[in-house]
Amino acid sequence: MRYRLAVILIAAALLVSGCICCGGQEADHSAAMAPIDSALVNGPVFVEFGAEWCSWCTVEAPIIEELKAEYSNVTFMEVDIDENGTLADAFYVSSVPQMNVIVNKTQNGSYLYADVSGRITESRRSSAIIGYHERPNLKKALDAAVAKRAVM
Repeated sequence: MRYRLAVILIAAALLVSGCICCGGQEADHSAAMAPIDSALVNGPVFVEFGAEWCSWCTVEAPIIEELKAEYSNVTFMEVDIDENGTLADAFYVSSVPQMNVIVNKTQNGSYLYADVSGRITESRRSSAIIGYHERPNLKKALDAAVAKRAVM
């Protein structure tokens, strides 16, 4: 009985500690976001999170190269999650490839994102494009970001 109680208490402590970061607030990722903030001055930013060992990232690469050629007004950034864990954490990366299309940074410091359906949102999590995606799906997000940015 004591063993069970000890296991339950330890599990509860681990669960609570995993849910709280930095006194219950989100960690400050502003330093990791600095390159993205700089790129946003020129237009939307397409961030691809991947890793050297990621086979699907290799499959996705030619599609992204085509998109780079087509969208000269979008900055494309590649982030290796093994080398830049802080930025990967800021984008809640749990599997790769993951892509996020960032439209702009608002006056209050939050960001606008375009998701795979072309919807504009402030939710970094729901805008994540996770896994391999064909060119038309990625174009929806990019087209929405470019269109939204044009009217801002």
